[in-house]
Amino acid sequence: MAEEKEIVLSYIMTTFNKLSFLKITLPHLIAACKADEEIVIVDGGSTDGTKEYLQELCTQKKIHRFISEKDAGEAHGTNKAMFLSKGKLIKIITDDDFFDYDAIAYCREMMLKLNLDVIGGNGIGCTLPYKKISNHPYDKDFLNWQKNKKPIFFSGLSLLINRQSLPLLGLFHTGIRIVDFEYVLRITSLPIKLGFYTGNIYCNVVNSQSNSANFLKRFYEEQVKLDLFYKGKKTNNNQRLRYKLSAAIKGEKKPEQSEPINIEEQYTLLLEVFKKARLKTHTLLHA
Repeated sequence: MAEEKEIVLSYIMTTFNKLSFLKITLPHLIAACKADEEIVIVDGGSTDGTKEYLQELCTQKKIHRFISEKDAGEAHGTNKAMFLSKGKLIKIITDDDFFDYDAIAYCREMMLKLNLDVIGGNGIGCTLPYKKISNHPYDKDFLNWQKNKKPIFFSGLSLLINRQSLPLLGLFHTGIRIVDFEYVLRITSLPIKLGFYTGNIYCNVVNSQSNSANFLKRFYEEQVKLDLFYKGKKTNNNQRLRYKLSAAIKGEKKPEQSEPINIEEQYTLLLEVFKKARLKTHTLLHA
């Protein structure tokens, strides 16, 4: 019997009724996937043709495994994808964002070399329709964490996880909508070996179907609760907490998109913006 090939890195993705986005972002992942890597996708029971699209990609052996069934949200789907995957390392990829796969390859090698539990990093973001980007710099937060080991946040879009560290890190909390916020605060409260990539590893694209757009009030409420739980009352972000709490009480909602947008056109533009933004000098900080 032929020996099963060792998988070094598993790219895992969850999706639900976002076929138009998936058709733009997934080909970039497929093109970047190496011979000792795999793509695992968990679809939450989409009805927009996603299941058929993924089945065709699986038949063509462009992705390695997928399931399509009802789930209890993003955290549940991500946990299922982790169990389905086989790689030593796990990289979470979202269905409507861009990623720097060269940066991921660099982080992969550094994680193996240094035997880190987790790697996080910087990124950029924007809201459709695209007007400008916002920077997501977390370098200073990481340096503060190195110094005092108190919980910090950085975007879960940058997460690279060592499978052997899961018994320490745990799975994603299925009772939370803002899943990366809870996860990152939790793991940085633990005695972990954490690395931090100082370049821009992702481009977060907030759109009308994003969780952050559809569950904004709940996100605000959860941020207040989680900040207080993990950081306590003596947080340095009291002003931000007051704003989030006020927004949650008022039930602020994201303004609705005034007119339809051309998703393919928007993403073509954004990809060029991201290519330029990710060229900054980078290194890997680690504890």
